[in-house]
Amino acid sequence: MFTSNGSLRKDLTIAIAAGLITSLVVWSAMLRYINMAHASTLTSVSDTLSESRPGLGSNHTIVFTDASSTAAGQTISYTFDPITSAFS
Repeated sequence: MFTSNGSLRKDLTIAIAAGLITSLVVWSAMLRYINMAHASTLTSVSDTLSESRPGLGSNHTIVFTDASSTAAGQTISYTFDPITSAFS
């Protein structure tokens, strides 16, 4: 079945708008299922390098004071990705 160019354009516009509205409604409904990160204020932050010469590997000793949720003896680990320099 052939339709005119104006009718096809109108149908595409309606389909795109319906798709965007549907995706926005679904995204909004799923927000309550996403876990949010909660940050704390850090004070007395320091980062000490074991080696500071350019081109050499180094270990970082990161020390900070957390005002709220970290209990004594807990460990917080950061793993740096050697390829992208990102960390988790």
